Amino acid sequence: VGIVKMVKGDAGTVVALKTALGKNVFGGVSQRDINWSLATYDVNTLKLTKTDAPKIVYGLTQVNLETIEHFNGKLRLIATQPDPETGKLHFIQQILEPRSLTGKGAQLFHEMPFDELNKPADYYQPHMAVGFGSLVSQDSSMLMLQLTPDLTTRSAGCPIHAMVFDKTMKLKWQRSL
Repeated sequence: VGIVKMVKGDAGTVVALKTALGKNVFGGVSQRDINWSLATYDVNTLKLTKTDAPKIVYGLTQVNLETIEHFNGKLRLIATQPDPETGKLHFIQQILEPRSLTGKGAQLFHEMPFDELNKPADYYQPHMAVGFGSLVSQDSSMLMLQLTPDLTTRSAGCPIHAMVFDKTMKLKWQRSL
């Protein structure tokens, strides 16, 4: 079992994003094979309190989990969904309650044209995460989604890209190298 990331859940929990394959990155790995799950632990005892693999549903095509993050007081699953018809990568979030690992339906919060990363459309596979990770600013007012070679198994030729979102998940800034 690999732990990809651990984040604060609520006042008494932490939530881990785990994979059965022992992988510590999602980028370039088939979502069919990665077998990911979330696990909630009590902060004081580190006792496992809940394990689940919530389904992220948005539209009719496959949604690929990228990362989890605690931002603006909420536990968020961050996912992508390539849309070859429009040539855009959809960024989707699903907000979960950390103790039950249940939540409301997924929501689109950003669309990025495929060519923003200077990659052809076939770079964005329907069942494969791109490899975005996340960081929260020190004052917790901004969330950065980043793509670096360290976050994907397809590191050769991987672009370095960052996008910063405010508390309402509106894009404030983005750059690629």
